[in-house]
Amino acid sequence: MTPDQSDNVNADALFARLDRCIEAANPNTTIQVILELENIRTERFQVPDEILDRMLTLLQTKAVLESPVAATVLAFFSVACITLTKAQRRRCLSVLRTLADKFSDGDALYEANQLYDRLLIAQD
Repeated sequence: MTPDQSDNVNADALFARLDRCIEAANPNTTIQVILELENIRTERFQVPDEILDRMLTLLQTKAVLESPVAATVLAFFSVACITLTKAQRRRCLSVLRTLADKFSDGDALYEANQLYDRLLIAQD
């Protein structure tokens, strides 16, 4: 198995765990999985597009939007935002713009808006 295949298998397992954590609304295990996903990097220490796209897709699901751990899921983007490419930042901004008022949890609403502002500033 090549390193890329190993990362894909690891990412698949982590996303399966993350789904279970969101379903259980467990912020402690959710953040553990988020931090493990954050450790998957390219050779330039950036978040791989596949991981970012999967996180953006997950972020838009009803399960996350209505979850009390949505702010914890958003923590992935808070940690990653300093290493995202311009194209990745634009994708994040686009998704966050559409989700600005869709989170059920007040902490997630706040975090999403703060993250949006940080990504806008980083675009410059």
